[in-house]
Amino acid sequence: MNRKTHTYVTTQQRLALCAAIMFGTLWSPGPVSGADEFVPQQLVWRGDSQVTLDSISNEYNLTWVEYIPALGAHLLISNETSVDLKQLAAEISFRQGVEYCEPNFILNSPEAVQQSQPFVDMVGAGAFETQDASVSVSLERAHQSSTGDAISVGVIDGGINFDHPLLAGVALSGFDFIDNDTLAFDEAGGLNSGHGTFVAGITHLAAPGAMIIGYRVLDIDGSGNGFNIARAIVLAVDDGCQVINLSLVMEGWQTSIADAINYATLNNVTVVAAAGNNGAGQVRFPANHQQTIAVAALDSLLIKADFSNFGGQIRVSAPGTEIYGPYLDTLYAFWSGTSFAAPFVSGQAALIYESQPGADPEFVLGIIRETAISVDPQNPAFENQLGSGLVDAEASVLLAPNLVCGDANFDSKVNISWQNNKIVKTEGKTEQETCQNCRINLW
Repeated sequence: MNRKTHTYVTTQQRLALCAAIMFGTLWSPGPVSGADEFVPQQLVWRGDSQVTLDSISNEYNLTWVEYIPALGAHLLISNETSVDLKQLAAEISFRQGVEYCEPNFILNSPEAVQQSQPFVDMVGAGAFETQDASVSVSLERAHQSSTGDAISVGVIDGGINFDHPLLAGVALSGFDFIDNDTLAFDEAGGLNSGHGTFVAGITHLAAPGAMIIGYRVLDIDGSGNGFNIARAIVLAVDDGCQVINLSLVMEGWQTSIADAINYATLNNVTVVAAAGNNGAGQVRFPANHQQTIAVAALDSLLIKADFSNFGGQIRVSAPGTEIYGPYLDTLYAFWSGTSFAAPFVSGQAALIYESQPGADPEFVLGIIRETAISVDPQNPAFENQLGSGLVDAEASVLLAPNLVCGDANFDSKVNISWQNNKIVKTEGKTEQETCQNCRINLW
């Protein structure tokens, strides 16, 4: 692999890298002060016709840049450098034939927002596959039934270190939307370096038989924009990924990303997203999109991690503190964040897809939630705010192929069915009445 274009860490630089991390010379204390919330002069637009686009472009001095056919979303640039972009977007939005017009908002990885840092393991004494987080969600036993074989998981993040021994042969490059090339490599030297590699590693831990495809949308400082995120989601779907992991957040809402998530769902792709690391009772976008599986983080005692967001939009929780995974060069590190809780669930989704071919996102979510273990007793202050609880990979892969919609007690009536992401008992209805919308029928 040609890496001449990458600023990468050699074996001789390891000690310098670790010193830089420990003493804060490599990592900034948080997001850049005064950073823009959107890309200057860029708008994302969708409307009813090329005529409308041409008319608006001429009137407002806009230049067309790019188009996402699956979403009907166009990227435009204002040629007026001093324009009030929010005001311009609002004005265009009210025009006839315009479905929406928004600034191209900037996203960040949750760890940049949280200000957390990885602790690099120079000794290499950690046990990756048998770490406590893996045991807590029953991965080893789950892998006796499913490893995610033949399932592809798209990791939309800051790139992947495809040369890391753990990921060699199991991680492939999709596209680099930062450098605009086909090598989505995780580069050293910034706040977000190693993040995508770590996420990919935890995905591999959860689903060792799955293929991981990396899409780089965040630069080394953890910054990216919504239009590229939307492009990456669509490309991951078109590339055949059945699961997409989004360990990134933004403050607001971007319609193009929301539309891309809808596109994924319509194509039977499950989207998993990190809830965010503000410690707040508000799940951040895109995890708060109704078609995602929003994941909160727990510590080793099944108590909500102090940094993890929570709330009614959380679907499930997963380990998220002191997780052990691959990092830059051939290193491993310990890292905490909802970013690393999410890939446990992405990997679990891959296991379910292998266990039940033909499953769709609703079925996957339902199985994950149905088999999760409540953590409300450990978190009385967050009751009903951590989703269905701690995910259980073993239980989910055992249930997925054996979920039967039909007559459980042989009374000629359907009394088990699949409704609204839950396994429910019903009485007194015929099979046709009850099971017309069932996802799995195995009579």
